[in-house]
Order: sequence, then C-alpha cells, then structure tokens
Amino acid sequence: MEQDHRVSSLSCEKAPCSDMVAQRTSASSSTGGPEVAVVGAVGRVRILEEPFPRAKFRYEAELLGPTIKGARATAYTKTFPKIQVSEHRGAVVVVISCVTRYAPHRPHPHSLVGAGCEDGVYRRRLVCGDDGVLEFPGLRVIRTKRRQLADKLRLRSTYNVDPFMTGFGHQDHVEDIDVDVVRLCFQVFLGDHNEPLPPVVSQPIFDGARPPLRIHALSQPGASVAGHHHMMLLCGRVREREVPEVWFYEEADGVHTWSARADVLAVHNNTAIAILTPAFRTVQTSEPVQVFVQLRYADAPRMASEPWPFTLLPASRCSICADIFRWM
Repeated sequence: MEQDHRVSSLSCEKAPCSDMVAQRTSASSSTGGPEVAVVGAVGRVRILEEPFPRAKFRYEAELLGPTIKGARATAYTKTFPKIQVSEHRGAVVVVISCVTRYAPHRPHPHSLVGAGCEDGVYRRRLVCGDDGVLEFPGLRVIRTKRRQLADKLRLRSTYNVDPFMTGFGHQDHVEDIDVDVVRLCFQVFLGDHNEPLPPVVSQPIFDGARPPLRIHALSQPGASVAGHHHMMLLCGRVREREVPEVWFYEEADGVHTWSARADVLAVHNNTAIAILTPAFRTVQTSEPVQVFVQLRYADAPRMASEPWPFTLLPASRCSICADIFRWM
C-alpha cells in the first residue's frame, strides 16, 4: 500500500517551474516537527515524515552516495521524506530545493539529484490520491565546491527558485554560508492554475556519517543522588563542533522512569568529556539506585552509545570516599 504513495508510482511528468515559482506567498514557513501544518488560502501542506538528520553530501564528480532516508527508517524498514496535501485531490506540482539552516531560509548552493531533478531542483507534476500523501525516494544532496558557490547561486537565480523571496544577495557573502547543513523546502502548486501553497521547511540535514558513539570508561562508578559532582567520561573520538550530550537515566521493564542531562564542562583531546552529574528525581533515598549513562547526539537521539551502568548513592553515604572510589 505504501508503494502507491511513492513518486515513482504516481502519474507524473516534468513540470516547467520558472513561471510557477514566481507566484509567491508571504506566509511564513513551518520549521517544527513533522506534524506542524501550514495553512494556505486553499488546502494545506505538512511534512508527515522528516528527512533523516544525516546524509552524505557528495561532490558531483564522486560516485553517488546513499539517498536521503526518512527519519523513521531502520535497518529493516526503508522510509523516505513524505508530505501530505490536505483538502485537495488531483494534480499538483511539487518543487523541492535546498535552503539554508536558519531563517530567513535563503536558497542554498547545494543541489538535489535523482529522478525528477534538474539544475539542482526537484520539479514534478503529480496526482494526489485520497489521502494526499506523497513520498520522495531517491533524492541525494550534491555538495558544491566553495569556489563555485556564487556561480551556483547565480544559476539558481535565473530559474527564480527562491521560496521565501529572500533574494540572492548572499552570493556576495558565500563565506557566511554553512555548507555542512541544508534543509529541504517543499513547495506545492495546485491544479491547472498552479495556485501556490505556503512552502514548508524540513528539519536540518547534516553532512557526513557521524562517528559511532562509544563510552570506554568513567572516572568513577558512582556519585551522589544530589548531583553536581565533577567526573570524566572517556569516549570514542568526537568532533569539537558536534559534542554529544551525556544523559543519565533509570529504566524499569524497558521504560525510562527518569532521565536527566549532565552539564558538559569541557572536551579534552576529542576523547574525554568533563561533566557535572545531574540530580536524581529525589534525594530522599536510603539505598543505592542503579542507573545508566549514555551519549546521544542532540539532533538525532537515536544515534546513541551503548548504556554504561552507574550507581547513584544516598547523599549521606557519599561523604565516605570509599563508597565512590572502591574500585581504585
């Protein structure tokens, strides 16, 4: 059934868009979660499934990398970005382009390639089914070389692909463009008259496969339930600009009954993180509490390390150093 929603199975054809994209709307975009909707004059469009937050940006001369997956994709299930056009059935034209991470979302010099893409932009005339769901498999991001950023934006301007009418003045300040992250902007035009709906913007897509998160050791096996305890976490190599978060959590029958994020104080040689432990949900406990420590990426919580066991001790016992450093 899901196959019916894919672009490849829909009745579609290439749609010239230069005139159509020129029809703008002053409505603002949606940059929230997948269920946030943007209402237009006729119908509405929302993102049902966000793109996965990581994708390998390849240069044009390189072999094509993996396609942009959906945020709900797993090792066993393939999904792709989806939108839903509500209150409309029949022909639509969908335009997808790369825009910058922060508002106002300006045209990004990186390009999309795949079926339906031309000049770095996806353009297709599709037919909405009863549920109005459209899925977009096979899209990839092509990275533009730094010396070609301005040229690519000038080319984009000739096609008038500028969803939020921000202009192309940033082509004179390409050094300010973040080339390691893009958002996908979805524009939908209804019917034979190409009536535009307000564009919607996906969550950020970051370049490259992040290194796997691993905890190798903790400076101590336990700390007080009162928190605010300095400790060191030895980990696999992390990037300075993408330091993972450190979470403490309690689990019962596979359900998290408590979780809190530690304060990251410093990163040493990209392999050690100094933290301040969080306080437990209650300090009124007379017995040790078994919890776990885990590294997580803030924008991709499912990309986490294996949990590391940790003991939270009653505050009265933490005055005895042997309880904390008994392993030394």
